[in-house]
Amino acid sequence: MPKKNDEKAVIAKLKKENAELKKQLADSKSKHRTSVSRKKIFRTTGFVVMLGLSAAIFVVAQLSIWAGRTLISTDKYVETVAPLIEQESIQTAVATKATEEIFSNVDITTIATDALPERAQFLAPAIATQVESFTFSSVKNIIASDKFASVWVDSQTKAHSTLLGVIRSNASQDGVIDLSEVYSGINDSLRDSNLSFLADRKIPDRVGSITLFESDQLRIANKIVVNAKNIRLISIVAFIGFFIGAVYLASNRRKAVIIGLSTYVALTVILGIAIRIAKVLLIDLPNPVYQAAASDAWRVIATPLYEQLILSGILGIVLLVIAYAGGQANGAVALRGRISYLLEGNIQKSLFKGSAPAWSLWIGAHRKGLLVSLSVVSLFTLALSPLTLWRLIAVAIVTALVAATIVVLGGKPSTKKKA
Repeated sequence: MPKKNDEKAVIAKLKKENAELKKQLADSKSKHRTSVSRKKIFRTTGFVVMLGLSAAIFVVAQLSIWAGRTLISTDKYVETVAPLIEQESIQTAVATKATEEIFSNVDITTIATDALPERAQFLAPAIATQVESFTFSSVKNIIASDKFASVWVDSQTKAHSTLLGVIRSNASQDGVIDLSEVYSGINDSLRDSNLSFLADRKIPDRVGSITLFESDQLRIANKIVVNAKNIRLISIVAFIGFFIGAVYLASNRRKAVIIGLSTYVALTVILGIAIRIAKVLLIDLPNPVYQAAASDAWRVIATPLYEQLILSGILGIVLLVIAYAGGQANGAVALRGRISYLLEGNIQKSLFKGSAPAWSLWIGAHRKGLLVSLSVVSLFTLALSPLTLWRLIAVAIVTALVAATIVVLGGKPSTKKKA
């Protein structure tokens, strides 16, 4: 009996210890799950915040690059707006404004009435209309001439330089771009025409003056212009940094790259749509002549931004395809299989005669790092060099070709696990 009691006591003790061990194990698993869950929440939150910041800075970077290419530098600005005077709508608007202002100081009907016999004075209004129409045609021909194109460029250069001077000096005055010299050039040209009697008619001083911002907004304009280069560089570096940070915090980094690139491509589309909406909202003039001219001016100035967004989107799509093709999704594996069949199975084998050399194996082992490095180099190349249409195209093509070469020569990623 004592022996049986001892056995029961031992069994009870073992059961109790087993229960305690199970409880400890359950507590440990619970703590581990809690730790993993917290870590996952932290990484996910960090990824979302970093991606959101990079997306916001992406917009700032796009606008700052465009402004640097078109508005901040006088040379760049003049290069952008010089073709405007070649637009039919701009010529018509300038000629219309000049004719209106000239005839606001000349009463042609009264002059014609005084010059005509009494019986013919009823013709004065018709003659006045014909004179005004002839004046408009003559002024428009002056504006369309090669000689006036240089007047346009000179007036734009002077006006922009003066505006930048006002902004940089932080003076308490409105930001005005003054194109009155354009109308002075028209006045000078009239002296050599059949309308010389109109040449000395004073055009109001404010004709051709366009107020871009009020004096209370000058401080903001000053900060933007003075720090334009720093804003551009910092925004580009910050965008790249936040994107890399978002990818680093993500649990699935390839998926994070794909999400990030998809976001940036979508943003280029959204920005393009926003520019069109802004055009509709901001350009609403009652006179159809001036409405057409303002629309064409907007289009010419915004074209570099459209090109920039399109090429940024194309580059993003190229990198997106590269990131997707390097993954393990069924579609990516199938795509690599086709590429392998078309290229690796033929070109690679014919080059290496059936056995890949050590450098090709090294490319395959470091393919992911090489592709990431290629993306970073491409972005910095665009950030640190003057951004032009052909440079963007060249970088996109070179990036795609080098990435394709890495994927083809590197072969399929090794699935063997290290011992």
